Amino acid sequence: MTSLLHRLFGPNRPQPNTNARHRAILRKSLELFSIEVLAAVFGRPTNLRVVMGTAFGFFQFGKITSNYRRDGRVVFRETDIPDLEARHALLAYLGVYDLYFTKRGNDYRVRDPHAKVAMQEAEQRWHDWIVAYLAARGRFARPDWALEPLPGLDRVRIAHHALPRAAIPLRIMPRLALPTPPPSSPVRGNTKQFLEIIDISDDEDVDAQPLRSNAKRSLDVIDISDDEDVDAQPLRKRGRFLGFVDLTV
Repeated sequence: MTSLLHRLFGPNRPQPNTNARHRAILRKSLELFSIEVLAAVFGRPTNLRVVMGTAFGFFQFGKITSNYRRDGRVVFRETDIPDLEARHALLAYLGVYDLYFTKRGNDYRVRDPHAKVAMQEAEQRWHDWIVAYLAARGRFARPDWALEPLPGLDRVRIAHHALPRAAIPLRIMPRLALPTPPPSSPVRGNTKQFLEIIDISDDEDVDAQPLRSNAKRSLDVIDISDDEDVDAQPLRKRGRFLGFVDLTV
């Protein structure tokens, strides 16, 4: 019995008068609290009990307590109440436990052999849930004693790839600075350069202008109403638009 307690509980010790059902839930409740918290509350984690919900209801289900005498006085210590998510997980595990094991007795006696598969699945569900629950609180491994199976059951499957990993920083590549062209060299880019349109209407020497623009200039409207050959065009008394003259030629 002592070796079984050491295998299933590690350094923790349940109260001697607890039965197997009580100890099964106590094991799960102990996983909810870190070693530091248990040491701060109990000192040496001995004479432990868990609130099963019979006397206090579901509200305090999973809370761990301990009482002992010191100097003629009773010392009572207890942990905080587990959160609602943890209490629901404990209750789900207890429901399957009662299907497979008997509720009374100090040993793990099988009640229904056909419920073994369900009990094994309940152990696996608890493992998958507690790993994620602890990881969200900065704890990334279950204690070794918590991985030990109850008598007649197999060890749970541990998915190593599902365990959270520390973030690996990416290697920062150095930024390559582009070479700066000398002031004398023109910088050619992919952007299009637009030439400025220069008005050369008042220039005397158009041919002397080295800069030619692709813009087309519109000629003025010429009135030909007084032309000599006006009789040949009797219907056209309006000015005519002569079009554009391309200055780039």
